[in-house]
Amino acid sequence: DEIMKVANDGKEKQQLIILGAGYDTRGFRLNLQPAFECVWEVDQTEVQTKKIRNLRQIKDDVCIQERIDSCFVRYIGIDFNQESIDEKLQSSEGYSIHTPSVVTLEGVTQYLPKDSTAETLTALKKVVPAGSILLITYA
Repeated sequence: DEIMKVANDGKEKQQLIILGAGYDTRGFRLNLQPAFECVWEVDQTEVQTKKIRNLRQIKDDVCIQERIDSCFVRYIGIDFNQESIDEKLQSSEGYSIHTPSVVTLEGVTQYLPKDSTAETLTALKKVVPAGSILLITYA
């Protein structure tokens, strides 16, 4: 979260890409606007569906409810073992390969074969511009 605050310095618009988003709620609980144009949550479709269903049950948080249905948080379904992140991002409406990005890959690599992790990182280089930030935990 601290890196998001530093990255959110207002110099230029950015996008946050959360790979293996799972139940991460940064896009819902952190005040990332206006510095971040959007948050891309990338994970298995089944996980995303369950997460959204659970978030909809939090009725007393107006911010969460507004962001679920807005274009600020966007969802991309992927199987990191079968699909390529660069193709998924490029085919997503609104994604820009020219917008500086903060990319997180936290708590994911221990669940993926090393080849899938390597392929994902290599593919990211094709769709994330120089000067972007990558935050990764590796197990």
